[in-house]
This record gives sequence, C-alpha cells and structure tokens, in this order.
Amino acid sequence: MDDTQNYDTSTYIRDWQFVGNILNSDNGYAFVQSYSKIDNNDQIEIIFPDAKYDLALNNPILFDENFKEISFTKPNSRFYLKLDKQIPQYGIIRVKNHEF
Repeated sequence: MDDTQNYDTSTYIRDWQFVGNILNSDNGYAFVQSYSKIDNNDQIEIIFPDAKYDLALNNPILFDENFKEISFTKPNSRFYLKLDKQIPQYGIIRVKNHEF
C-alpha cells in the first residue's frame, strides 16, 4: 500500500501543530506565549530563523508565570519552559500531533 496518499479522508493531516513563540530567553528558561495547549508529555520542537539553534524536547518542563511547575499550559497564556541551553528569541514552538 502506498503511504504517501491517505484515501480514507480528504482532510489535510498535519504531523506538527504550531502552538506558541519564544518571547525571550534567560538563565536556562524561555518565556513563551502559547496559542494552544502544551502538555509536559508532548514532543516539541523550537524552530528559529537560523536552523543551527533549532531544538527538540521530549517531556518539556513547564512553569507558570510565578515559576510553579505545571503539567500543561492553557491556550493564550504565557509560561516558562526549562531549557538545557541558551537560545535566541523569535523561535516558534510546534508540537507533534498524536492523533494520527
């Protein structure tokens, strides 16, 4: 069977969903504006204009604006993301879709 065509549906299937962007980064944390829910069990990627800074994270560590650890974010909220390296601002965050 050909895996390049899905004959069961005519809808566009995305492997990744855009969920937020990096506002700034400092001391191992990124301050993020989310547009959709992000869960600490998600696989996320942070993508930058210069690909040498791109970063993949499994099971991200999330904190609310008061640095209280949380298990997920709410849509249209701001939060901190724990990082193991310094990154520039202006990155976008995408989450791997699990439905497909």
